[in-house]
Amino acid sequence: MAKIRVEIEVPDGKYCRTCEYCKYVASDFAVCHLFDNAIILQEFSKMPERCWKCIQAEVEDEQCNS
Repeated sequence: MAKIRVEIEVPDGKYCRTCEYCKYVASDFAVCHLFDNAIILQEFSKMPERCWKCIQAEVEDEQCNS
C-alpha cells in the first residue's frame, strides 16, 4: 500500500492559542482536533499548551530531517 506524507504547519512555541486545530470548548478546556486530545487549562487566563503528541511529532520530524 502506498504511503502519503502530509505536512501541516502549526504555530511554533509552547502555546497553541493561534493554531487552527485548537478550539476552546470552555473557559478551562480546549481540544486539539489534529491529534484528538483534550487540553485542560489550569487557570482561567492561561493559554492552551501544545499537546504532547503535537510536540512529539515536531521532534520526530526534526530527527528525520537530520
